Amino acid sequence: MKMLIVSLLGGFFMTDAVAFGQFMFSRPIFAAPVTGLVLGDVTTGLYVGMIMELVWITVVPLGNVVPPDATVVSVSATHIASVAGGDKGYIVFLILILVPLGILFKKVDVLQREFNAYFAHKMEERLEEGDISYIDRGTYLSLGLFFLKGFLFLLILIWAGTEIFPFIYSGFGENLQEALGGTFFVLPAAGLGTAISTFMFKKSQSKDKDRR
Repeated sequence: MKMLIVSLLGGFFMTDAVAFGQFMFSRPIFAAPVTGLVLGDVTTGLYVGMIMELVWITVVPLGNVVPPDATVVSVSATHIASVAGGDKGYIVFLILILVPLGILFKKVDVLQREFNAYFAHKMEERLEEGDISYIDRGTYLSLGLFFLKGFLFLLILIWAGTEIFPFIYSGFGENLQEALGGTFFVLPAAGLGTAISTFMFKKSQSKDKDRR
């Protein structure tokens, strides 16, 4: 039941990225802790959200750019890690193994956007006929597909990850597991460094423009 609730919640968060609202519900620092709250494990949600937000802080969907999806990684990693006890090394392992799946979800997202052109053409045809009722219908259908895509992707990913990933991680030696646990404290520092360097770069660009 919790898997279903988390998938529904994650599907809603994922529509916020580009399809509806953009209230920042989709950002890892929000999505992961709320997922942890639903699971009764806010600590794991905060761990995942902190790391993912710092690593993903420069990744923003602008215009027709579709970045790898951070929400699917944050929500699924929080659920799978929470079920396994929230071990820090396991959290790092999950983030590393789930990021490529965020890239895969990006490709699915691109395909759906191409499919959405169908609704746009339909709207144009109906408007030429003087029928404006399809505007609302097409908008809601498109939004519903965004939600359904995220919900189903998360549901399958969380179910498969909960069953498979613990066996993969248990096959790692103790030394590797300890190394991953140590990396847990390094990733936020690396993400913070990226954020600071990006901020300083943008600031220097702004100064250069002012001088010109």
